[in-house]
Amino acid sequence: MSTKTKNERGVAIVEFAFSLPVLLVLLIGIMKCGTTFNNWITLTESVAVAGRTLSVSRLDNPNGCDDATTAFQNAAVTLPGLSNYTPSYSFSGGGGSSCTGGLVAGDSATVSASYACNLKILWYNFAPGCTLSSTIVERIE
Repeated sequence: MSTKTKNERGVAIVEFAFSLPVLLVLLIGIMKCGTTFNNWITLTESVAVAGRTLSVSRLDNPNGCDDATTAFQNAAVTLPGLSNYTPSYSFSGGGGSSCTGGLVAGDSATVSASYACNLKILWYNFAPGCTLSSTIVERIE
């Protein structure tokens, strides 16, 4: 025996039609945040690879920054538009290390990179100035 009356037919489909857009926006938002988090992990790992390459390339190449930049770009191939981004390098310590003048063992090299993230969901950008960044400090071997 059915407890629904004639006037309640189709109520479930109407409720589903009202709740579906909210659920879809929520699902797309979760996926977009997951993609952004993945991009941040990729950026962080790429900066770490560039730092490790820079710290051990003193004897192989006097200009280790080129090798580190290549390693960074090879590690971050999944980031869209990566060709627009290069890491920045700074050095500290008494040895006078530089990208053009050579690397000195014992100095510290700081590798930094930033990446513009995209949190646009459907037609609205939830964080228009969103920038992912990562920095690592490595000792030159």
